[in-house]
Amino acid sequence: MVKETDESSTTFAHFNSKTPAVTTIGTDSSDGRSYVVPWPGNKYHIFLDGTNQVICSRDGRLHICDADKDNAQQYIWECVEKDGYFGFFNTQTGKFIGHGNDGRLRSTAKHHNDWELMTARRHPEGGYELLMPFWWHALKKICVRDGSEVLVLEGHRTTRWQFVETK
Repeated sequence: MVKETDESSTTFAHFNSKTPAVTTIGTDSSDGRSYVVPWPGNKYHIFLDGTNQVICSRDGRLHICDADKDNAQQYIWECVEKDGYFGFFNTQTGKFIGHGNDGRLRSTAKHHNDWELMTARRHPEGGYELLMPFWWHALKKICVRDGSEVLVLEGHRTTRWQFVETK
């Protein structure tokens, strides 16, 4: 906060604000969920925006599944941070979301290395784009492959995701 003094010089006033540990974006009236900002140290269900589909891990492969119908319930992801990037590991398997040379997503790595780095970018229409470095020259978006439940990295399509905090 900047204040002007009588002598027309600028002085700085100290300002403190208390920020809550979890920031709630809002409740979608159609599904009743409280969406939050992803942050390290918290656990989430990661929903495909506007659906009941969540990111699931099964046998190291990532896909979307119905949150109410997946008996294995391998869709709780804990957010961690490394070098300014997020990483999400499955609380049941202990494996990170990552990708391979082919751009398909997987959950096979026990460590948060280069191919498991991720960032979340707020989308103006709501939700987040999830982006991952692909080699050294591009950030690619996590998307659902057309006509399937498989997750892949794409350069030009947008898929929006929502985060719901869980225990």
